[in-house]
This record gives sequence, C-alpha cells and structure tokens, in this order.
Amino acid sequence: MTPETETKKRGTRGMGRVWRRGKIWWVQFSVHGKTYRISSGSGNRADAVRKLKSKIGDVATGKPIAPKIDRLTLGELREIFAADQKLNTRDYRPAPMQHVIDYFGEHRRAASLTYDDLVNFANDRRAAGASASTIRGSLVHLHYAMRLAVRSGSLGVIPEFPAIKVDNARQGFIEPTDFVKLRAALPDDLKDPIEFLWLTAWRFGEMTSLEWRDVFADVIRLRSENSKNHETREFPLTGELKDLIERARAHRDISIPFVFHRFGERIRRPRKCWPTAAKEIGRQGLLVHDLRRSAIRELIRSGVSEPVAMKLSGHKTASVFQRYNITSADDKVQAVERRDAHLKRRLRFDEAKVVSIAQ
Repeated sequence: MTPETETKKRGTRGMGRVWRRGKIWWVQFSVHGKTYRISSGSGNRADAVRKLKSKIGDVATGKPIAPKIDRLTLGELREIFAADQKLNTRDYRPAPMQHVIDYFGEHRRAASLTYDDLVNFANDRRAAGASASTIRGSLVHLHYAMRLAVRSGSLGVIPEFPAIKVDNARQGFIEPTDFVKLRAALPDDLKDPIEFLWLTAWRFGEMTSLEWRDVFADVIRLRSENSKNHETREFPLTGELKDLIERARAHRDISIPFVFHRFGERIRRPRKCWPTAAKEIGRQGLLVHDLRRSAIRELIRSGVSEPVAMKLSGHKTASVFQRYNITSADDKVQAVERRDAHLKRRLRFDEAKVVSIAQ
C-alpha cells in the first residue's frame, strides 16, 4: 500500500508516512516501537515514497536502518579504517584514504557517493599525474573502509566501484656485480641489513622485525605476525647468511632485541642514502624492493626449483611469484647459447655413430 502523507492519516499501521517540511520531503517509520524520521533530501514526494519503501524493505531483511547511516562522513569513515588497522596491528598509511577525502571533502557523506563520482575521481586523479596503482590503492582502501562501516551498521549500501587496470609486472632488478658496488656505497650500519635482503629475498619490513629470539642454530624464523601473508617462514642459516648473522652477533647489545637496528631502534627505510648510493653506481630509480626481485631471480638461475624458491620467499601463488621471476635479455641469450651447444653435442654424437656404422 502507498505510504500516507501527513495530511492523510489513513493507511496500514506500521507502513510509515512521508511529509513535507519546507521544500524537503521527510520519511517516518517505526521499528520495534522506536520511531525514525529521516530526510529524503529531495523536494519530490515520489523520491520520499521510494526511500520509505526502501527503509521498510531493509527492516524486513534485517539491514541496518538507523539515521546515522545517511550521515556517516568520509572523515568518520577514515577513523573507522584507522581503528581497524590499529586493531590488526598493521601500519596505518593514511595517504590512500586521504586522496579520496581531499577530493570529496571530509564532510561529504559516504552514502552519497555514486559510481559516477568514483569514476570522476579516478579520471581527475589520472589527469593530475597519479599512477593507476595509486588510484587503485585509494579505491581499494575506500571500499574496505565502507565494508567495515556496513558491518558496524554505520553505512547501508556500498556503490559499485570502477575497475582500474594496473600493469604491475615487476621490472627492477640488480646484477650481483652491481650489488657489490651498491653495498660498498651504503653507510656501514646498512651494509649487512641490505645484504640480508639480497641473500634471503625477504621484504624490508620482515628484515627489520627479525629478533634474536628468531635466530636458531640452523634456521632463522619469520614469525606469522611479521609476515605479509601471516604465515611463519623459515630460512636455512648457512653459508654467507650465517657469516652475516655471526657478524651481527659479535656486536650484539643484549638489551636490544633486534638483529639489525640503528641506535637500538628498528631500521627505517633508507630514503636518503639509498638513492644516493644507487646514483653513485649509475642505477638511478633502483628500489629497495628490487633486491627481493633480484634475489628470487638468482634462486631460479642457480637451479632452485620454483616450489622451493616460493617457500623461501614466502609467495603463496605461482602467478604472483612469476611477476618477480623476471627473465632478462641476458637470460634469453644464455638459453639460446645452451640450446646451440646442446645441438652441436648431439650433432657430433650422431656423426660419430654414422661413421662408426659405415666402417
């Protein structure tokens, strides 16, 4: 039945009503004896009726219907996201969400965002020079924050999000000879931590979290809380890696839990000395994360099978691992040379067999 306006009192009890206050139509309905009054935000009565029907439908399906749903701002959404990150002991990075808030304003209501709004955001950010991965990151963070708000009853629905295509194939790597030069160009207290990344293919944050309680006689262990995929991982302690750990042990301060540290604190990313060292060896633009890509490639080059290499590096899927296992032009040349050498050996062998038979 059609919900009644304020001037028409007749109707089905519990269906609610719509009425006009000034130029805006409002909606009223009751749930478990509690009355809710919500602005439709429109001067059109039909819009108010549709909103009322939607709310009644939400009540029937158990969806949250509190007025707060329509009032949640992007600024409040950011706080919900930050609280979740703190609860899960993750490093809160405000930049992705902040891009959205800077664009729409922190007082913009989250429920008012539409697919077209998000498309315009993506297009304008791209026009401003932002990369596809940065734009995608902002939308991913926004979508996750909205999902949290829906769970808490602070938001009713989530708009459809545009798909942002990102070319995330890994390209950066460093050869062993260049790494030796890079290590020499770094400050002394960063030489061994950086070499650790080169030898283990661990992520930078995983390396900085390593404590002496994680070092055993034959392995080092990455605890699940410090792993990106939240799984414990072990790496054999042998060869050059064992020598490196022994150097750190020789200078160990018993009051400091970390294997690698700077003045007793966890090492932060070398944002100044790293670009300087990379430039010194002629590798401007080299990233710290390129050490992980390079270490994985060297594992494969040395003959380690892909499943074993994935266990060492902590990759769970082959598709992601393959983005790190880069094939360079030199790899292709060496493959062709090995093929040619193999064919020559086969040819000589076959010729010898022919001569032998003829005699």
